[in-house]
Amino acid sequence: MLELNQIGANTYYINTYAKVGVYVKNPDQTYLIDSGTNDEEAGEIYRILKEQNWKLEAIILTHGHADHAGGCAYLQENTGCDIFVTEEEKIYSENPFISPVYITGGFPPREMQNSFFVARKYHAKDIRLARLPKELELIELPGHNFHMIGIRTEDEVVFLADSIYSLHMLNKYHINFMLDVPGYMKTLDKISHMKANIYLPSHDGPHKEILPLVQANKGKIDEIAGNIIRFCDNPITYDELIRKLFDEYGRRLDMQQYYLVGFTVRSFLSWLKEQGSIQTLFEDNMLCWRSWHA
Repeated sequence: MLELNQIGANTYYINTYAKVGVYVKNPDQTYLIDSGTNDEEAGEIYRILKEQNWKLEAIILTHGHADHAGGCAYLQENTGCDIFVTEEEKIYSENPFISPVYITGGFPPREMQNSFFVARKYHAKDIRLARLPKELELIELPGHNFHMIGIRTEDEVVFLADSIYSLHMLNKYHINFMLDVPGYMKTLDKISHMKANIYLPSHDGPHKEILPLVQANKGKIDEIAGNIIRFCDNPITYDELIRKLFDEYGRRLDMQQYYLVGFTVRSFLSWLKEQGSIQTLFEDNMLCWRSWHA
């Protein structure tokens, strides 16, 4: 059962898969930060709001991925709330199927068409045009997706969305989802200079100090980049590189991890090629990657 956890005078979170923030301006004006992963989680969130006699004014989406937006349709249908998201992320509300298409690079296999990747449609508005309470501050957090944001509440609680990964995720998955590697690194630098009472990443518990986690995330990015460059000593195809990385980290491939990890690996390859660490070549009509120093 989902539970409400208080982390500020007016700030709470609900322990969904991707933590949902709650800011209560007053009982008739309650704001959620993200919405849960699916209708089931959204139903639990709705139950909690009703038990507290809080009226949902709006959902602020950090970004459009289904594990954050999967509860939007249910909550909007049951409360009539507004949903605000950046214009760049709004595409998911209008065409949720774009998520697995974008991750897989084509028509997605059945394993990539479940509710974890495809939310139900909902009606969203551009958050830049919204009149949000002055007690809520938007924070730009590029890198993970097209244009993710975080939220700081008046209680000095910062919701960091997927801009930083937990130690558990770093140690279990190693290679976590990111679109723009240098953008992600800039966001980590930004987080390292933030001052707050509580920091809450989407897939972790509350932190009073965030710098150790920032350093762990930076270290993992450096480690992944180093492994990729090392594995490119000889010309290597993308699939061969994926196999070597999974072997390196003692992981077993499945369909979802192939595409999720592969997405991030392709982002790393583009970044490393741009900065001159690796090059591309074609051998026997196969695209290969090779480090420049090889």
